[in-house]
Amino acid sequence: MRRFMLVVTIFATMAFGAVLQAQSKKSTSSKAPKYPFFGIDINESESKNYSKAVRIARSAGSKTASLFINWDDVETEPNTFKPAVNYLAIANTFYPKRKILLDLVIRPIDTNGRHVPRDLKDVPFDDPKMIVRFMKFLDYVFDQMPDVKFNFVAVGNEIDLAYKPGSTFWAQYARFMREVRD
Repeated sequence: MRRFMLVVTIFATMAFGAVLQAQSKKSTSSKAPKYPFFGIDINESESKNYSKAVRIARSAGSKTASLFINWDDVETEPNTFKPAVNYLAIANTFYPKRKILLDLVIRPIDTNGRHVPRDLKDVPFDDPKMIVRFMKFLDYVFDQMPDVKFNFVAVGNEIDLAYKPGSTFWAQYARFMREVRD
């Protein structure tokens, strides 16, 4: 039995409009991958050897890996991108060499609440200030990963658990998504 924790995760390529299809405008890929296929969400192994865990996942047929990034972990001060560990740059050096597509989940919000920079904590998602800042953040994200090929980019994670149906949040977030998707 392998001593690595591998959790199989099935990712839908379309969900609530929070999933952005395949490639960023700055990506070098000429065509999107064919669907459907499965990926393995690779956790840290007992031996702390992520490369070996990736090899095992690839041997099991995985074509993707996932990376979850909170906005406020990257934009640590207004318009200042200084993550404690630059997982985006690490992903850019690691995944392309292994021909792995990346499922990138950018979280301005998830089950645990908002993950926006401190100065935007009380700003509605559809406020132009929030939208402009998030688009600058997206530019930074994709600038850090020019060589990565994306399976998908999701904006938000499990947000349906954070807000009740019918709240004003849903209309605000839908406007936010329309702006940042384009």
